Amino acid sequence: MDPAEHDDAQPQQQQDTPEDTQQADDNHAVQGTADDDVVQGVEGEAEEGGGQQEHQGDHETEPAHQVGVEVESEEEVDDDDGMGLDPELLMALLESTMYHGDQSSPSAKKGSVTFDMSLPATHSYLGTVEPITGAFCQELCHGLDVVLPIFFFNDVVLFPGQTLPLRLFDKEKVDRMLKIATEGVTKMFGVVYLIETDDGKKSLSRVGTLAQVLSLRSEGGQLVLLAEGKRRFQIQKYWVDSSDWFAQGFILGECFSQIPAQCLHPYANILRNPKKRTPTYTSWPSWIYHKIDPVSLMEQAKKCLATVIQVEPPKLCSALEFSFWLAWNLPVSNETRQELLEAGSVGERIQLELNVLDTADTWLCCHNCRQKIAQKQHIFSMSKTGCIGTYVNPYGVLHDTVTLSQAQGILLWGPFSEQESWFPGYAWRIAYCITCHTHLGWIYRAVAGQHLSPEIFWGVRRSSVVSQTVFEKKKPKHKALLQPPLPTFDKRKP
Repeated sequence: MDPAEHDDAQPQQQQDTPEDTQQADDNHAVQGTADDDVVQGVEGEAEEGGGQQEHQGDHETEPAHQVGVEVESEEEVDDDDGMGLDPELLMALLESTMYHGDQSSPSAKKGSVTFDMSLPATHSYLGTVEPITGAFCQELCHGLDVVLPIFFFNDVVLFPGQTLPLRLFDKEKVDRMLKIATEGVTKMFGVVYLIETDDGKKSLSRVGTLAQVLSLRSEGGQLVLLAEGKRRFQIQKYWVDSSDWFAQGFILGECFSQIPAQCLHPYANILRNPKKRTPTYTSWPSWIYHKIDPVSLMEQAKKCLATVIQVEPPKLCSALEFSFWLAWNLPVSNETRQELLEAGSVGERIQLELNVLDTADTWLCCHNCRQKIAQKQHIFSMSKTGCIGTYVNPYGVLHDTVTLSQAQGILLWGPFSEQESWFPGYAWRIAYCITCHTHLGWIYRAVAGQHLSPEIFWGVRRSSVVSQTVFEKKKPKHKALLQPPLPTFDKRKP
């Protein structure tokens, strides 16, 4: 299902015309599924993913307003002072450049959002999808061996509790997913991120996430579905069976860092539940306890989060749920997200997240040219799930989108469109980096008569911006001896 995550194609409705698609390809690297560089037998699926790229691209806009390619010829405009240019094209170009400064919405302040933030999480732009019933709720305990179909992506790291919307067009992928949803007992499949190895090739990550199909709709050879991440699993080997990809591995448990029992005072034995241990019952200083206790770390992360970005964490959630929620709401690279997914314990994951927050740089910059786009303090939530949501455009391209109250260094073009808006009641318009013309995301404006707040906000693709932090630049690498080997490709079906 490496659904066309590839092409940096612009999202959703945020659709793209052939011209936009070409512009996107020129301006930034294509993020296809497992292309020809996928290792050890993944090449076949890569080509399979290529079919989806045909359905992806940038937003669809009126050809008359598509100034795309002309943007690169701005020097020509200067050379002839605009003489010889089509008047409509010149007006469209002038209109697009009017928005490249610091754009903000006065109402996009913390606590002033009147938009129904439950709407984006429903993915209503997908239309009506039928709930899947009859899934067997098996207890996925630590160490349980699993053999399951897998889908791999170039630009998606799925966490437990996170919703994954998908649009599939390739017949083999559609048939494979329909089989999982209708014939499978658990309705589950594996979602795996493709990593780049030291030799520059691609391989499946060692840890993926089990996703369960929640609802779907099949029509006209296309399959639309919603799935939700459930549990992490470690892959030992994978293989191909009649063009379907499978993996063998085991469920990973969610460990809680606790002070060893031998370090407790004798009278602490009255506390049989290790989760109820407190520093009072240990012979260690309390500051050591708070360095490894997941609940204490969660409280530290919540306080730190409030000083960095305008996002309210879930009020009622465990340390485990919070660790996953924060992992998918941090604007970090896919490599960092995969590292957070592979963390050995809840405490270790939150400590890594604290490192990101503590070293957070002030600015989010264009990934391609480092043009400053927005400050971290301008990140805010437009969805009940947080400030980053995963959405899919009409061509099957997935986009992790960060919502911002302000942005700068952006060039807009094309008309505003309400078609398949990820945020109902808002119209979108394509946004590009003013320096390198890389597709950054979209600007959203409330539709007239909706009386929504904020009136304007930005949706920036997480993969198009980078945070220049110490953690991102000098990310500590896992020790090879402590790291399990990458999964191996088995040419023979088990």
